[in-house]
Amino acid sequence: MERHPTGSADFFPVSPLLLFPDTQGEFEIYVEMDGLYLLYTRQKERFDEAKRQKLHDDGVEAVYILREQKAGYDAYVRRNLGDLLENEEIPLTERAGTLYKASVGVVEDFFETGLPENLRRRCYTDIVRLVRDSLSFLGSKDAFKKLARLVSHNYHLYTHSVNVFILTAAVLKTYEPNRGLLLAAGVGAVLHDLGKADWPEKRFVREDPRITETDRRCTDPHPAVGAAQCAALPLPRLTLGCILLHHEHEDGTGYPAGISGTDIPVPIKVLSLCNMYDRLTSEGPGGEGVKPFEALKFIRSDMKGAFDPDAYRRLVLVLGGADIL
Repeated sequence: MERHPTGSADFFPVSPLLLFPDTQGEFEIYVEMDGLYLLYTRQKERFDEAKRQKLHDDGVEAVYILREQKAGYDAYVRRNLGDLLENEEIPLTERAGTLYKASVGVVEDFFETGLPENLRRRCYTDIVRLVRDSLSFLGSKDAFKKLARLVSHNYHLYTHSVNVFILTAAVLKTYEPNRGLLLAAGVGAVLHDLGKADWPEKRFVREDPRITETDRRCTDPHPAVGAAQCAALPLPRLTLGCILLHHEHEDGTGYPAGISGTDIPVPIKVLSLCNMYDRLTSEGPGGEGVKPFEALKFIRSDMKGAFDPDAYRRLVLVLGGADIL
């Protein structure tokens, strides 16, 4: 085996279970032996079952990839994410962690660049595939419990988008909706804050919920901006509604339209609630996040009437079932 002259700081570890037989990636695979990193599989070389079996037989629990090739590894994971999530040989915790990291990466790719239309469509396809794979995984026993442990409470646009999607999907599943509705709402939850993509980092503070949504109606255009940015994409009506209406409230105090009650589709009511919950529990430049119980108490008491009572009850049950409360 060829040796690599650099040290451990140049590598990151990966479980051999996350490498799929008969696949190839834009990265090299190394094994560590007595402090040396030995080349095991070359870039674009097929990783076959014999190679994987040898790692297993030798008791290798981690292989190593050069940090400079991380983009190639991330792309490989995204291409094979569906197979990874269905592979019950991989511990549920490891699958959940890989899904969360991949989700944040896909969202960042979509949000970060002013994409030409053809590339944005390709990235949108990645978002849809990610949501579809995630929804299948969330059907597994204890999957939400594992994912909920990974939810980042440092407020950032990408992690917030993933957190809200995970919460929204988990709550919507309790309504037993058809798969098409769940997929459309899931994509909408991922993209709900797309209109903030051009905001400077300093604006991503934890908003004071005591400032009413009515006060924000004339000063915060991000729902309309996000919807406009998706105008050329083949979005279902519900997905577009999630982007445009995720700050609407049950009692009409939300924005941009101030609609209320039955005029707000149930999936958007759930999204609006989960969005507020994640904002309250996340830590950012504007202050520390509160504990889950305190966030729910604030929503029930201080924001009474703003959110659908049935959606609130279901969120409480979902969080309780994941041992978060």
